[in-house]
Amino acid sequence: MTAARFTADGQTIAFSAAWDGGPRQVYTTRLEFLEPRSIGLQDASLLSVSSRGEIAAILSGQTEMHLQVLGTLSELPLSGGAPREVLTDTRLADWIPGDKGLAVVRRFGNKERLEFPAGHVVYETQGWIGWPRVAPAGDRVALFDHEFFPDDRGSVAVVDRAGKKSTLSSGWETEEGLAWSADGREIWFSAAKAGTALDLNAVTLDRRQRLVARVPGGLVVHDIFRDGRVLLSRDSIRDSLLCRPEGEAVERDLSWLDWSFPADLSPDGKTIVFSEQGLESGPHYSACLRKTDGSPVVRLGEGFPLAFSPDGKWVVSNLPTSPNQLVLLPTGPGELRKLERGPIVTYLGASFFPDGKRLLLCGDGAGGPGLYVQPIPDGQPRRIGDGVFSFSNPISPDGKSLAVYDKERRLVIVPADGGAGRALPGFVEGDDLLRWSQDGAIFVAHGDVPARIFRVDAVTGTRTLWRTLMPADPAGVDTLRPITITPNGESYAYGCSRTLSELFLAEGLK
Repeated sequence: MTAARFTADGQTIAFSAAWDGGPRQVYTTRLEFLEPRSIGLQDASLLSVSSRGEIAAILSGQTEMHLQVLGTLSELPLSGGAPREVLTDTRLADWIPGDKGLAVVRRFGNKERLEFPAGHVVYETQGWIGWPRVAPAGDRVALFDHEFFPDDRGSVAVVDRAGKKSTLSSGWETEEGLAWSADGREIWFSAAKAGTALDLNAVTLDRRQRLVARVPGGLVVHDIFRDGRVLLSRDSIRDSLLCRPEGEAVERDLSWLDWSFPADLSPDGKTIVFSEQGLESGPHYSACLRKTDGSPVVRLGEGFPLAFSPDGKWVVSNLPTSPNQLVLLPTGPGELRKLERGPIVTYLGASFFPDGKRLLLCGDGAGGPGLYVQPIPDGQPRRIGDGVFSFSNPISPDGKSLAVYDKERRLVIVPADGGAGRALPGFVEGDDLLRWSQDGAIFVAHGDVPARIFRVDAVTGTRTLWRTLMPADPAGVDTLRPITITPNGESYAYGCSRTLSELFLAEGLK
């Protein structure tokens, strides 16, 4: 379940959810008769409900981390009917009290903007924005301010109509769920200093903070009605790591703790490097190594691991500090090496060139997001042009070409030494770049659940379905990412994000 809201009468609840691997839909339920009723809107994520009974929702969007969906914002009556498309490239929205338009969060390249109301930009960040909620007085927006995508660590902040941002509470490792109190004097939010068990907290505009409730398993606050009743969900979240080693017919579960994210497979497919982000992994997470035969896990160090070196002796890892710090972690004997950051503040992706002596980086800083080449271990990053990549290997087998996204998020092929590029023929909007194959084709993934992987000929654009990924039990699965494949296509691994939700109505919370 992604969102739940009271309607104006306080007796009807609207929410969006997906059952047993089916498409996400918007449902309503009455408190005296709890059977959910679909409003007939397929592939829809609820965002907000107006006092007139209109809903704002994202239709046919692309699921990202933390149940976030990027797509077209639409409005329609809660009773059902044809939706009216409003804005593209939108992730979140909330009605302004009095039905005076919407506050929206929109994506522009690698930046996100808060528009309050829509069309009037009041805040922009190179990170990302979560759970925007307009105050009952309609004068400001409360939100989660996340510094690095897709990490959900961050702070609680408010932004007024003049664009003034005030940070009210910071230092949270996980943030999910935010709403204004019934009297508008506090912001209630669900967050954790470590792990994923979210406490329900409250903070005032003058930064006075308190604990509202703590229960086993944690709580996510969705909405608060004017009489003080609260909609809460208890979410069981697990990110699994599934892998099919070369020569085997079935997939193995190579997860370690409760939040295992695959990063890269060794070229021979016998070893995988992944990020573990559960409670035991520490504030900067853990970079881990595991043989694909299921051997015990080896913890290499801290951070988000991004890629293996071609010889398998090093892993490049991103520490989620401010600013970010890239390090080289040895997979065997050796010492950690810090890399020079240069102008880069936030790293979005990293991959080794075939010679193992250089890194291709996607970084963001004062000059905006772009591509950099950095000699290792002691060189400085040098910007070579625009383009974006993240959880992928964009370098061609000969090291001469790069497949990256341009500013319009189209896949383009550019020279590795800089210069003009060309659009990848056969590209379909919504394709996720995975890597080049050893014979010069490009693997892309399309769709969330199931995820279909295609081989696209880099010259002709011929598109061939290579494999469809779908876990045996689809309940609660919202996305199958990241995906990594060996160059010969004989082995693959992917992340399976599963959230099982229970929705509660709470009375008497103060």
